[in-house]
Amino acid sequence: MWWVVGGVVVAVVLVLAVLALVSAAGNRSSNTTPLDPGNRGSDGTSALASIIDDHGVNVSVVRGLDSLRTTSTPGADTTVVISGQAVISTDVAEAIYDRVRSAHRVVLIDPSYPLLAAFTSQVSTSYGESLLSVSKADCTLEGISPSDVVTSDPGNGFAGGLDTTTGVTQCFSRGQNNGVNMVSVPADLGGPPVVAMTAPMTLNQNLARYDNSGVAIRTIATTDHVLWYVPQRDDKVSDQNSNSDQHNSQSVFPRAVGPLFLLAFFAVLALILWRGR
Repeated sequence: MWWVVGGVVVAVVLVLAVLALVSAAGNRSSNTTPLDPGNRGSDGTSALASIIDDHGVNVSVVRGLDSLRTTSTPGADTTVVISGQAVISTDVAEAIYDRVRSAHRVVLIDPSYPLLAAFTSQVSTSYGESLLSVSKADCTLEGISPSDVVTSDPGNGFAGGLDTTTGVTQCFSRGQNNGVNMVSVPADLGGPPVVAMTAPMTLNQNLARYDNSGVAIRTIATTDHVLWYVPQRDDKVSDQNSNSDQHNSQSVFPRAVGPLFLLAFFAVLALILWRGR
């Protein structure tokens, strides 16, 4: 009977192995990160990325700061899109800015405060319940018609400077004193032009509503190449000085201790020979 029991055990192991492989494959193919162009759920942006790519624009998706650093530096022929709700530090936000500052344009979708602050000091986040469920552009901006209407963000928006000399353009009001759903900032101090936009108009669940798709596409697809970057929660800037100090301590320690061990060895050997006399 042992071979029967053994056969059952082998069968169970094989079934579990198959289930594990299927589960792993499913986990790899399912992306649930909000605003990620690989997320096909209601809160993803896969539809927008696919439409832009289908219109002849090459869309490259990069996730995480390490991957961004190994990707070719975006230039004047590339629009950079940064989306995602990962909480990142100020130094990571500044590292992202330094990497993409030569791009044709940077589009920030629902940016966190550190990210928004790294790209412009002329715009801040405006919190508060939106008074409007839909919002009309009422602005003059490249690719945007004053009559365009988009889904308004119910929770937060942007507030730009009221001084028209700064060149900041505000579009799609969320209601009186509640900020806007889109703000455009011209290039300044060697940085790229920046467009910050709220998330709802870019989401899969809203893309077919109103003028959401048209506004999002015309804002992003301004070049032949789009680099779509998604920050990650574990993004961090390596401390070069710390690494250097650690390397020095590791390299100096053996040089100092090695001769001591050698000296101790000869001392013990000499003691053994002396006692053996």
